[in-house]
Amino acid sequence: ELRHAIMYAAFDLFKEGKISRNWSDDLYKLYHPEKEEKPKPEPVKNTTPTLSKNDITLKYYNQLYGWLDISNVDGVLKFNLNDTVRGTLSHWHYDTYQGSFDKKYWGKTMLNFRMGSDGKLSHVEFFGEEFYPKK
Repeated sequence: ELRHAIMYAAFDLFKEGKISRNWSDDLYKLYHPEKEEKPKPEPVKNTTPTLSKNDITLKYYNQLYGWLDISNVDGVLKFNLNDTVRGTLSHWHYDTYQGSFDKKYWGKTMLNFRMGSDGKLSHVEFFGEEFYPKK
């Protein structure tokens, strides 16, 4: 960042009477490290969901985000958050589904269906929040 380079150059001038190094180049490297390609996550192969499509096609609620509707349209799972965020779901692994947004530039997300101690669906995790089935 330019202001830090100027600040350190001023310190050099005050302390030594000259600029001791090229602070701009040094700080550029600090603020712009080479990007490492992170490996893309991979699903665990050959897994099946614990819950059937019929078990998870419900309307869920979260106090902050509102309603999340999971529906089965012609064999394709769809999600709809308050009629604003929509997309399709595909099985990722175990009880996790990958969501592809209808607006492709939004990328992808994950939905995790969680079971309670009774072995039944407890809630779904979406955007880091818990959505509970409508009762």
